[in-house]
Amino acid sequence: MATGAVFSFLGFPGWAPLHLWLPHDGYPAGAALVLAAAAKDRGAAAVGAAGLLSGFLRCARQGEPLASPVLCPTCAYRYLIVYREGGDCPLRISAWGREQDGPGWSRRCAPMALEGFLRRFHPSRPMPAPEPLSAGHAGGRADLPAGCRRPAVEA
Repeated sequence: MATGAVFSFLGFPGWAPLHLWLPHDGYPAGAALVLAAAAKDRGAAAVGAAGLLSGFLRCARQGEPLASPVLCPTCAYRYLIVYREGGDCPLRISAWGREQDGPGWSRRCAPMALEGFLRRFHPSRPMPAPEPLSAGHAGGRADLPAGCRRPAVEA
């Protein structure tokens, strides 16, 4: 059974806030696959953070734009991807899942670095650290919050 999700992109240079409904790949592992493919898209790294959104649109062509994420009552998951230029953690993602007993949402993933989300949920982990999407990305700096640091790779 397909699991739909809404992906919301906020703060990306040159883009207004964008909400896209995907009819499948809504589980966190599916979302990680789509986002990893978008980050590796041929133009994504060259364009910086805005390239992630362009890559996502190329990789998820079946996405349907929504005016608001609340306009998708059948979605099982919601993902918020935020870019904050110059921030300690420029690309962050948060996730929510629909409550089984009601119409509400519960947080499935607190705001964390996109790279951390990919390492945590990508089905073929442990995955090599993806290339940073912005020159100012702080990767493994110890002075950043835990969600923005690259975790140690276990052997």
